[in-house]
Amino acid sequence: MSSASWQRTIVTLVAISIVGIGGALLWPTRIARISCADGSCLILREVTYGTNHAWSSSRWHPSLRGSPLWRRGWEMVRDRFRSPSQRLLRTTTLQWRTTSQAIALWGVWDGRSEQPHSFRFVFLDKSGEEISGLQMQMGGLLRHGAGEGLVATATNLPPLRRLRVRVIEETYGQQRRPVGEFVVRNGLL
Repeated sequence: MSSASWQRTIVTLVAISIVGIGGALLWPTRIARISCADGSCLILREVTYGTNHAWSSSRWHPSLRGSPLWRRGWEMVRDRFRSPSQRLLRTTTLQWRTTSQAIALWGVWDGRSEQPHSFRFVFLDKSGEEISGLQMQMGGLLRHGAGEGLVATATNLPPLRRLRVRVIEETYGQQRRPVGEFVVRNGLL
């Protein structure tokens, strides 16, 4: 193997490593993804604790939604040189304040049909029995189209370090089926 081909191999491996690490760091995180039969989904992105809750959400300009990861990565680099009003990755900060200690679930809704959706969030004990519910906050957004913000809140937290949450889809007030379950850390203990 000649030194020129060896150098190309090294440069290629370094470039692939940088792209891989950058993609892993920039990849959006989520707590849970709740998918419905019609293709609609609710993605829970963050949990906040306390009395002053804030969540920052980044969203791509509509012209870049669905574009390849490399293109979005390139546009993120280019956004550093654009004015805030011209950036293609827009950030919105949402806030919610309470008088007592609470937990807040933040997320994104992507509705694929005209059918309205309703979910019920409940805390579970160690044996899987329902303890108490969370108050749904995103009811008006769960229709066709996209929305983001405060999904559910609770002020009556069970005294457990790890909170198991079950998500139940409802139709016209009738419980249909559990569609997801996830665990979050109780940041108030």
